[in-house]
Amino acid sequence: MQDYYFSEISKELTKFGLTKNQALIYITLVSIGKASAREISQVSNIRREEVYRILAELEKLGLIEKILGRPSKFKAISPEKALSFLIDLQKRKLNKKIEELSRKREKLVLSLNNLAASNFPIQENESVSEFVLIYNVRTTFQRIFEMLKKGEKEILAIIPEEELFYLIRSDLMKEIRKILQSDIKFKIILYLGKFRDLVYDFLKKECRNLSKNIEVKVTEKIVLSLFIVDDKEAIIAVPERSGRGFHPDLWTDNREYVKRLRLLFEDHWFNSIDASVWMKNFEKGAPQKRVEIITWNRMELYRSMLMDKVKKAKKEILFLSDYEGMLLANKIGICNALYKKIKKDKISVKGIIPVKDKVPTATKKLLHKITDIKYFDIVSPMLLAIMDKKEIILCTYVEHDKILLWSDIEYMVKAFESYFNKVWEKALSPEE
Repeated sequence: MQDYYFSEISKELTKFGLTKNQALIYITLVSIGKASAREISQVSNIRREEVYRILAELEKLGLIEKILGRPSKFKAISPEKALSFLIDLQKRKLNKKIEELSRKREKLVLSLNNLAASNFPIQENESVSEFVLIYNVRTTFQRIFEMLKKGEKEILAIIPEEELFYLIRSDLMKEIRKILQSDIKFKIILYLGKFRDLVYDFLKKECRNLSKNIEVKVTEKIVLSLFIVDDKEAIIAVPERSGRGFHPDLWTDNREYVKRLRLLFEDHWFNSIDASVWMKNFEKGAPQKRVEIITWNRMELYRSMLMDKVKKAKKEILFLSDYEGMLLANKIGICNALYKKIKKDKISVKGIIPVKDKVPTATKKLLHKITDIKYFDIVSPMLLAIMDKKEIILCTYVEHDKILLWSDIEYMVKAFESYFNKVWEKALSPEE
């Protein structure tokens, strides 16, 4: 059992830049404390000559200390410090690589451009259209931006809410706003999902700034994303929440296909509701309670909406997280949103996190701001946040894949609030 445990941990350590044997020797020292090379060799089943060589390497990396004596003994530094050292080392290596590539970039660009200029390309019929599959969301949005820049007369768009908020928070938005202020005619259909309150807030803020050339409608019936520019090119995608799994996005400049996509757009435009009418109806009644399940490969699209959910909390935020959950919360911006919320507003925040020595360095800035915090050895799920006892954000594993769940369904929120309170009672305060 111990051999299996050592093997699994060593696999994880190799991801931080150690070799298999370096990882095994470090783990051995963590598990048995101070030990001589002979003792390390016996426990790790690595030849003594190899052990001496690797001990010297680990000393150089700063992961172990040598205690002089007869025989000399070795001791591992704390896992938290060791992993911080290894991460810093990887950062330095990566920065060095980036600097090296940056130096080579200009020379390589010049060489490639000279190569392109000096060769005779194969003659092609320029009128032949293309169909291009795009598998990366960032590449898709970059292509959309390039299409918008080329627009001259009319742009048609069907935008799911998650893509809308991704664009709003992206680096491209500043340039997109300039395009929206031009004389180009825009027809935009917003496809509503589970975050209608955020769409409403966005429209309420932006409608007054919209140009007369921009018409906006909303719908609940379309499960696609579509951009058409001047009837010359189009990009279409089927969002994962359609229930049809992941599909690559498709760009084309085939005029016949673009014409058919325009007919599809016009059909949906006719059946969609004017945004101002929808807003008035939304104001009249409480929105329907919902749940949204987000798979990890589409997390980037929902990042800004999840941050907004944290920012909109008014009275209380409860959060529970293990080590990996805290790294995840930091990566998708929830830690930053929570930090700014505490700094700006007087809001009650209660947190349950792993024992002190297992707290990621990246989240310590936030934790210093939280006064009401407790520690627990085993925390599950990976991440749980409850806002104003009205909404939850939860991240966990399902069949080895991470999923994130958001909901404002009352019985779900109450169940997780009850669970949080039970763990809170058993958790230790900083003084204990």
